[in-house]
Amino acid sequence: MRAFDIGRRLGLDDLKMLRANGFEAVLPYIDPFNEKGADAQYLRDIAAAGLKVGGFFYETIGGPAGYFTRNQGRQDAWQAERILEGFRRDGLVPDQVIVWYADDTHLAPPSLFDEYANGIEEIASTHQIPGLYGWQDLREWAVANYPNMGKHIAQTYGQDDPGIDLWQHEQITVAGITVDVDEVRVPGWVPGGGSMTTPIYEGQSAPVVTAKKGEVVTVSGIWNYGGSIGSRAVAKKLVGYEVKQRTVEFYPPADPDADQTEVMSAEPALFIFAVTDL
Repeated sequence: MRAFDIGRRLGLDDLKMLRANGFEAVLPYIDPFNEKGADAQYLRDIAAAGLKVGGFFYETIGGPAGYFTRNQGRQDAWQAERILEGFRRDGLVPDQVIVWYADDTHLAPPSLFDEYANGIEEIASTHQIPGLYGWQDLREWAVANYPNMGKHIAQTYGQDDPGIDLWQHEQITVAGITVDVDEVRVPGWVPGGGSMTTPIYEGQSAPVVTAKKGEVVTVSGIWNYGGSIGSRAVAKKLVGYEVKQRTVEFYPPADPDADQTEVMSAEPALFIFAVTDL
């Protein structure tokens, strides 16, 4: 799936805009020492925008190779455990979550990452699936030498490998927001749902409807419910309003086969009714 990551938290409107531009998922940061680190509200906003989370990045401070010690690996893994536990209590993450620990310095040789990786694996519980993020040479080294972390790799630069979790391959700007583009090959989840539970808006019938006063008109929106349900059109019958023009929003039902409880966290279909005389 097509995902993005960015070095800051975005507002709900920006998240919705990126969803409308074809992104399916976000890769947030777990970073307790930086404001860009995800919090519970950010995860809720991601869900409200109809986006998944593919996993989390843990961004190290970078700098000299001396950072990547066994003790530092323990500390970083403990911080990730603490944050994930809070998210689990809030029902925002599934029982097991991938965390990719970043080598943003391009260590040379990649074996300098060994002690740091050992420290992470000493602390990571069964709830945290530790992986790593880095260049191709670190990926090759990890696959050969890290029985656990080598199974979950996010890579930038070099040659893509279809067996990795994530391939970060370009940077683009959408409506003034610059993001890294990621091809994610793990399923991810919707915060609060564990699967694609928030219907994703895909389109609607004509947004401007002309009708006579008292006339009953039918308009429809289309939302994707994900999984085996697929895309369903949701029809709404409405009586024309007596005002000249009225903006109305309609939300999808929780059950795509029944016009019942509406999912207010989903993006609505928006209609303008232009009412004529009888």
